[in-house]
Amino acid sequence: MSAAEFAAAASTRWTAGDYDEWSARLLAGRTAFVAPTGWEGETVARFAFLHPETTLEMVEEIVGTMT
Repeated sequence: MSAAEFAAAASTRWTAGDYDEWSARLLAGRTAFVAPTGWEGETVARFAFLHPETTLEMVEEIVGTMT
């Protein structure tokens, strides 16, 4: 398993609620399960890669939805 944390660009100023809504949309669309979490006092998205065939393109697609 690998894990990574991402935060939306500082210019977007996402709230914890924004992360919750984004996570719910990804799950409802069967795109990914990305759980918001806290890190150093901020809400961030935590990605955990369990499937060995997860590609960089898949990750880029998910990160791209954060705009």
